[in-house]
Amino acid sequence: ERLEKEQAEREQIEKEVWKERARQERMKAEQKAEQERLWAANREKERLEMEAIERERKQRAEERVLQMQQLAAREEQAARRKAEREAERERERQEQLRLQRERQEREERQRLEAERQEKAEQERHVQERAKQERQQLELEIEQLMREKDEREQAVQRAMQYPMELMPPGSPKRSGWQDENHKAREDARRAMAAPTVTRRASMLTANRGPILIAPQDTNDAGKPVVVLDLDETLVHCMRWPGPIARRPYTDQLLEFLGQHCEVVVWTAGIRTYAQSVVRMIDKTGVISHCVYRHLKWYTDVDYTKDLTLLGRNMDQTLIIENTPDCVSKNPKNGIIVPDYSQLNTGDQALRDLLGIMQDLIQHLKTPGASVPQFVENCPKLEKRQEPGCIVGSYLDCRQSSAAAALAAVPPLPPPTPPANLTSGYLG
Repeated sequence: ERLEKEQAEREQIEKEVWKERARQERMKAEQKAEQERLWAANREKERLEMEAIERERKQRAEERVLQMQQLAAREEQAARRKAEREAERERERQEQLRLQRERQEREERQRLEAERQEKAEQERHVQERAKQERQQLELEIEQLMREKDEREQAVQRAMQYPMELMPPGSPKRSGWQDENHKAREDARRAMAAPTVTRRASMLTANRGPILIAPQDTNDAGKPVVVLDLDETLVHCMRWPGPIARRPYTDQLLEFLGQHCEVVVWTAGIRTYAQSVVRMIDKTGVISHCVYRHLKWYTDVDYTKDLTLLGRNMDQTLIIENTPDCVSKNPKNGIIVPDYSQLNTGDQALRDLLGIMQDLIQHLKTPGASVPQFVENCPKLEKRQEPGCIVGSYLDCRQSSAAAALAAVPPLPPPTPPANLTSGYLG
């Protein structure tokens, strides 16, 4: 019984051991299952997290693509708006250019029309002056013919020799009568033939509105420089009386005589103009002298129209001290300051000499002209005068030109004034 009891106890212990082992194995299995479940849960969580990360990455990528598309659309829209603005500005610029061209064409047409009207008016004035001159010349010719006829009749009456007082066998006409007849014929031919001479104050042949003779062969191709007298080259307070020559007149005339055809044009009377020309021109530089005459001068109009000289306007320049005198040819004129004999330190002609040297060099260029030189010369400044635009080197503000003028060496002192009262006939 004791053994059986022990055996039963052992069996009972073994059963409990097996139970405990089974319980432990069951617990291990449960723990393993729980661990596997946890692992599966973690894997599922990781998978969900990865899917969330992937979805977020895709979403960010889609957002970036959308942003880039929006940015590209905005840039395209901005470029389109910019192109539209540029096209609008180009259209406005083209419209402005078109309007400007139309305005310039309109102004050009108006200018041409004004020039045409002015030219027609000038031609009308020239025709009127020519008509007046023809009438005046006809009256003068008629008067001269009457006087000639009267003189011839008087000579014939004086030459009549009474036949009863002639010696027998004498010829009908004596040698003295033959000589007088020949003199009368020579005088008649001289009066009928027009005379044209160099250095004449006015062309005596009937050449219409042209004031001076054609250009001499020695001056062919040379530029023409027209000089005023009073307050430009000389100054006379009272005539007859002393005449003051402007400083550097001799140097200017000497240079012009070598390179130009020189014409003097003055509103003074013939005797005064000829006396002044003889005083200032000792070497025969001046080719022509135009003085006060009905061909161009009236009490209301004393403008010096350069077209009346019959020269090429692109090669003609006038030097004046009065802007009104060059109002018809402002592009061919240079205005100098008034000269007074009280101003002994006058330097205007000295400066003008340098400008004339530049002009001669400019005209050596093919196609160059006097208006181009007057327009672009840095030593000249344009100023608005009543009725015209003229150049004036007196108002020159070019520092380089002033320095160039200051570098010119000093010239000899001017010739003292001369008294020309002798020979004046009123």
